[in-house]
Amino acid sequence: MTTHADELALDMMAFTPEVLPKGIIGRDERLAVTDTRKAPWRMVCHLLIQDTRGVMHTGTGWLAGPSTVFTAGHNLFNGSRGHAASRIAVFPGRKASQAPNGQWLTTAFDVHPLWRTHARTEVDIGVVWLPRPVDERFGWFGFSVQPDKVLQGLNVHCAGYPDDLRPFGSQWFADGQIDEPKPQLLSYRLDTMPGQSGSPVYAIDAAGRAITVGVHVAGAGTENLAVRITAPIFETLRRWWR
Repeated sequence: MTTHADELALDMMAFTPEVLPKGIIGRDERLAVTDTRKAPWRMVCHLLIQDTRGVMHTGTGWLAGPSTVFTAGHNLFNGSRGHAASRIAVFPGRKASQAPNGQWLTTAFDVHPLWRTHARTEVDIGVVWLPRPVDERFGWFGFSVQPDKVLQGLNVHCAGYPDDLRPFGSQWFADGQIDEPKPQLLSYRLDTMPGQSGSPVYAIDAAGRAITVGVHVAGAGTENLAVRITAPIFETLRRWWR
């Protein structure tokens, strides 16, 4: 049965954003995801966010638990402008105008306290809580703390929902290596664009599991950046987990 919240979430799918150019380093090497019903693509979420002014914008998140979607803090709260999310439509594995894995509408979220007070890039993380859980068979990303020697040169993937590629609402990904594991950030040259903030930067472990090591948050001209999952960030994510 379709609920009123489902209808509101589907209404929000009609939104198409303005595109701001940034995040492509050299040749654009992003690839389209063709079947978002498969893991791990179904665990990557398109976020449509309406703020307290009624203005819409986009982001990406990733399922980390039955009711937990992690994302970038700036998708949910902009302290310098005094704007916060008022409602968030979540589409796991959205495929253009289709929501093959369902949709959720929620008002429940949080951001790192230092993002809220100081807008520090190294803590630009947030969480969205779903009003009803996904089925356990759906699956979700793991996340872990890794040392420099593992992260340096690690082959990773970054999947999300860029605003610039069409059809809007289609999922794209890029592969590459981590160039430099900084103390609180990861730098890499995987191509990204606005709309992909909050995307998981993840590796596939020996058991075939998708394990997130960073949360994509920024492009800086010659490199793109993720919040590194350090021990303190891991503890924040663990407290948020539901």
